[in-house]
Amino acid sequence: MIRKLLLVAAAIAMPMSAGAVAIVGTSAVAGAAAPAINCATAGTVTFAAPGLSHNGAVTLNKTTTTHVTAEKFSKGKSACTGTGPGLSITSNNTSCTASGADTTYPACKGHTTGYGYDSWSGYASTGISAVKAAAKTITATVNGVTYTSTTSTASGSVGAATCAKSKTYGSETGYEVKGTITKQSTGTTYLHAATTFVVCLGSVTGTSLTTAAGATKPGFLANFGGTKNLVKTALFDPTESSLNIA
Repeated sequence: MIRKLLLVAAAIAMPMSAGAVAIVGTSAVAGAAAPAINCATAGTVTFAAPGLSHNGAVTLNKTTTTHVTAEKFSKGKSACTGTGPGLSITSNNTSCTASGADTTYPACKGHTTGYGYDSWSGYASTGISAVKAAAKTITATVNGVTYTSTTSTASGSVGAATCAKSKTYGSETGYEVKGTITKQSTGTTYLHAATTFVVCLGSVTGTSLTTAAGATKPGFLANFGGTKNLVKTALFDPTESSLNIA
């Protein structure tokens, strides 16, 4: 349920992330250091309708899908242009008759059929597994070269150590996907390099949104777990987003 994730996302993504995206690598040529590339990135995560909320929602469908779109790379600490992957993050919904379903998905209360999805609790417990499943491989084009990374691990709830506090949105959170470059369209400079994609979520759209103390606009983390709000989309924070190839 990433809706639960939440985009590499947006990969992010996945993804991807998803706030920030980082790729960290080493040259495939022994003894030769590849030139470091650092990009800023942007992207949009659109959670399965109607969006993330305390109660979640009920559907007759066994799965629902969150989309990570519009990921673009621009100048960061070095010259950079390009695009990131569009991800469709499909999640398995929870039967409303399952034990504890109406606790994780309060919208399930009173339902003898259907499946719960899109609650904050569901996002927290299963979102990152949905990201990893959707981002088995991630393809991104940077400075005219297209790289494919095969994912090895994914972790969620990255906080201040990875996603710095924003003056605009307050504290942020997101997810991290690690892997290895297994293909590049031109040359071999970063072939077999380790990759790390980080997504930090900032701006949100929805209803009854909350702005964190000291912030100026509603942010994803400020609204996470709220009992009255509804989050439809979350954007990578462009001031925190980065793609690093080293």
